Amino acid sequence: MKNLLTILALFFCLFTQAQGNPTPLPNGLRVDLTKLPRRPIDSVDLIAGIDRKGVLVGISKYEVNPAEYTNYTFSINRTPSSGERGVVNSYSINYNLVSNNDSITTATISQGVGNVLANVDQGTQSITGLTTTTNITYTLSINYERLGVSGSNSTSTTFNTYVPQWAGTTTLSDFDGTYATIEAQPNVLKYIQNNDNITRTMSPANEYIVFVSTNGNATIKDGNGFAQSVGSWGDATKEFQRKTITLSLADGSTTTAYFYRTTSLKTFTNLDYSIE
Repeated sequence: MKNLLTILALFFCLFTQAQGNPTPLPNGLRVDLTKLPRRPIDSVDLIAGIDRKGVLVGISKYEVNPAEYTNYTFSINRTPSSGERGVVNSYSINYNLVSNNDSITTATISQGVGNVLANVDQGTQSITGLTTTTNITYTLSINYERLGVSGSNSTSTTFNTYVPQWAGTTTLSDFDGTYATIEAQPNVLKYIQNNDNITRTMSPANEYIVFVSTNGNATIKDGNGFAQSVGSWGDATKEFQRKTITLSLADGSTTTAYFYRTTSLKTFTNLDYSIE
């Protein structure tokens, strides 16, 4: 019925030579009648120029006022946005597809989610119960029709996982890279973040200050902002010693990391140390 009213409105405006432009149609769009061809319009052509949503198509025949036309919108994101690499992280994917005056003809999400066309114009949808131990990207891809012209687009979201890093005090004089070993140290905290900058208030009691970092060329500073000297492992002339380790993650996978430790045991209270 909506399409029929649109067709009748066009015929009426055409054959009465209406002068008011642009002319409103039942679907809320407007047509500039000065753009219509100065010849009778075949009814088949006219019907072909209106899609299933009552939106004018076929820009070669009809000039639609751009201010009256709204393009589709689509989005996809994840909650939460990140987690620890090597640990089973639970997360959700949220997506939304709004066709507006366009016609979305296909909609799919990668990573085995598949066809989501039925959820167009259904509000924000969520896929829950997803898990991963590493980075994973989801891509929302669509095909659409706009004024008789086909198009495609895609947008993506990535659940990021980060290698754990640690900072604290311990009597542990060496570290072989075993995840369980560093996790068992009571005064060493784990950090899950997208950079290698860590600041922690230290209170060693005849303990070493240690860092396990993803940065192999880090600068370490004390609470007064003074950079500490860092040497290779076994260099007792430096304040800190550094060694490359093969870090085992919680799931048994491995990655390269770096172990920093003070050369001597320390005892003091509430002094900040940072690594960057």
